[in-house]
Amino acid sequence: MTPNGSGGHNIFGGGFNGVWLSTNGGFTWAHSGLGEVVSGMAATSNGANLFADGDPFGVYRSTNNGATWTLVNNGLTDLRIFALLSPDGTNLFAAGAGGVYLSTDQGNSWTSVGTGLTTGVFSLAVSADGSTLLAGTTGFGVWKRPLSEMILVLAVPPGGDRGLALYANRPNPFDAGTTIQYSLPRTMPVRLVIHDVTGRTVRTLVNGVQNAGERRAIWDGRDESGSLVSPGMYVYRLDAGGASLARKMALLK
Repeated sequence: MTPNGSGGHNIFGGGFNGVWLSTNGGFTWAHSGLGEVVSGMAATSNGANLFADGDPFGVYRSTNNGATWTLVNNGLTDLRIFALLSPDGTNLFAAGAGGVYLSTDQGNSWTSVGTGLTTGVFSLAVSADGSTLLAGTTGFGVWKRPLSEMILVLAVPPGGDRGLALYANRPNPFDAGTTIQYSLPRTMPVRLVIHDVTGRTVRTLVNGVQNAGERRAIWDGRDESGSLVSPGMYVYRLDAGGASLARKMALLK
């Protein structure tokens, strides 16, 4: 793991005798704590928080570059953790004999997100387009689940603006209304439209120039005339920066 990989030299490695650190690109190594078997490591907050799994003791966190480590297991129902991964530097996944867990608060608490899994997980990865969490098992193949079902996921289009994002709406499914959040890296023309499953435009929520930053729009389940639409699946599409990003949502009633 290289938490300062953009030009930095620190490399952390896990193994049968805990965590090891190299400050010179891997030429020499020094022990950096823990005595457990460490098979997975991750970093969040630009490397300010380091995480290591220590089977069978759970997840350890270091906030001082690996000098000391503290267990952060609140919410883990099985402490046999074998893999760690942060897809965005904020959210953190842990996987092990009990499935897959998610922490959105730097390891302070964990929630199971292993819906559908019937076996333990030994490795984690994110798909090339950044949309899907992949879970590797022993004897039961590879499993997958969209990140948008678990976290507010960043969606950067190929060749598009870095930082242009369309997040999962909340709540979803919904009945009275839902909030759609997106992020703009610069001032640009923006169009946010709701479509039904046939592609017909149901409602235009945003159509104009907006400044950079986080933006929100609320859809109340009504069309352009103000009438309530039928329950079912809908798609919201963001056109901005020469790219189109889209996500699905479900209206209950």
